Amino acid sequence: MRTVPLAYQGNHNAIVADGTTVARPSYGSDLDYELEIGFLVIRDVRDESPAECRNAIGGLVILNDISLRDTQFEEVTGSPLGPVNKCKSFATAMSSEVVTADDYLDDMSSVSGTVHVDGELWASGRADDFVHSLPACLSRLSQGETVRAGELLSTGTLAGCSGIEIDRLPPLGAEVVLEVEQIGRLTNRLGEPC
Repeated sequence: MRTVPLAYQGNHNAIVADGTTVARPSYGSDLDYELEIGFLVIRDVRDESPAECRNAIGGLVILNDISLRDTQFEEVTGSPLGPVNKCKSFATAMSSEVVTADDYLDDMSSVSGTVHVDGELWASGRADDFVHSLPACLSRLSQGETVRAGELLSTGTLAGCSGIEIDRLPPLGAEVVLEVEQIGRLTNRLGEPC
């Protein structure tokens, strides 16, 4: 088990809204979804403990960390830096619903989600297997740097809630609906090449 929370930083300029059609970038072909829970930072945090970070998390949203799997494979096998560039930097969708995080910060095990592709249930998962709490993750990110109010962080994918995990990528043009009962739903269409 990892003792230190790990983090990936995405492109904040690539956030798209619920209902947006996401075009497939021209440099890849295998679009995929990832059901994640986003958490919003509501005050600046620097070098704070998990207990201190708890009151800096204000809300939860649904995120679709849209990924280009063939490009991700190229990046993972071609660089020691891993999948941190073009495979994930073009679009991340965010729900319009935001819920107060207080009810879930101490125990994410009750949070669960589903993925429907073109109306068919493809996956479901729970947030009960997270190794680290949200405040612990924020604490780690704040060590030696300031995490600013307004930043959006993410839990990573709920187990089983991406196409690559179930060996089934959605076809181009598919409508992908991510739903988390405690938060709401996020719908996006994976469109044709841009």
